[in-house]
Amino acid sequence: MSLLVVKGIEKSYGANRAVSGLSFSLDRGEMIALIGPNGAGKSTTFNMLNGQILPDRGDIQFKAQSIIGCSPRQTWQAGISRTFQVAQTFGSLTLAQNVQMALLSAHAKLFSFWQSARHYQRDKALELLRSVDLHTQADKPCANLAYGDVKRLELAIALANAPTLLLMDEPTAGMSARERNNLMALTHQLVNDRRDTENGLAVLFTEHNMDVVFEHAHRVLVMAQGELIAQGPPKEIRENTLVKSVYLGGGSFPRESAW
Repeated sequence: MSLLVVKGIEKSYGANRAVSGLSFSLDRGEMIALIGPNGAGKSTTFNMLNGQILPDRGDIQFKAQSIIGCSPRQTWQAGISRTFQVAQTFGSLTLAQNVQMALLSAHAKLFSFWQSARHYQRDKALELLRSVDLHTQADKPCANLAYGDVKRLELAIALANAPTLLLMDEPTAGMSARERNNLMALTHQLVNDRRDTENGLAVLFTEHNMDVVFEHAHRVLVMAQGELIAQGPPKEIRENTLVKSVYLGGGSFPRESAW
């Protein structure tokens, strides 16, 4: 049984149909890239998957249960996590404190202004930082991190709710080639480490860099004007005549695409 099943979801804004009849599935242990030009409907799709907006039609099933109508907090607690193109971290807090804040949310803990949360789940926070190789910087202010490290910290935060589905919105935007490779290789390793467990992880990511897509995705979904126009393994998508004709005028994929 697939972890995520999307059935004919649609979303319109007035006369503009942002997503039209989108259907796909995602299994545990898979990394799927969702690609397409700006305005293709990728962000709208992500926003429907984690409950930020409601689809006009269709259904989204996570672990065989419909999550239509669930809020972002409810989807987070159900095991769906998300990273953003612009990292969502607290610059004035340390790395460990950033992860502890996420753990507080994951366990629905509320603390008063008079009650210190500085020691809450610190060992778990350090464990998550270790998983992204940031444990040696645990007490460093987030504001002092290099950008690549901020993105790794965001990944640790996203793992605080022990997700089985991770949505990554342009995870490598603004990163150097080495940083991009390191982050996606790390994500791939996290998926592989949990592949044969009951808490197996699936990843759906949007990406404009074709090197990242073809290197790390097991399957690729291609959207254009709100519709899914192609899907398949990276090699098949690279050679797909329709995809090349719509986006590249029939040419070949460059190493650095402007998608």
